[in-house]
Amino acid sequence: MVKKLAIMRLNKEFHHNDSKINPESDHMLWAAILLEDHDALETLASILLTEAHDRYEARRGAMDAPSSPPEQNVVLRESAKKLLSLCSQNKLRQVVEEKIQKATIFKELP
Repeated sequence: MVKKLAIMRLNKEFHHNDSKINPESDHMLWAAILLEDHDALETLASILLTEAHDRYEARRGAMDAPSSPPEQNVVLRESAKKLLSLCSQNKLRQVVEEKIQKATIFKELP
């Protein structure tokens, strides 16, 4: 997570595509959910929201750009849906759903 925060402070042209240096934020959120790391969830929610806003700003002015930047609850729910879509087994899906429900960040969503 420290590497991710450091990368985010760099200008976009210096961002790395190497996942060891610049890991996917969704993947880190999923790890925090599965490990039930509530402190990391808060930080990762902020990272995901910042990235979503950066993508929005990059598209702003384009014809298909949404009228407003995404909200945190939308960004987090989309990430949780992606995680659940990777769970093909019912038992695994059930365990992941339980961990998502336990996560404080998801309890606070409207």
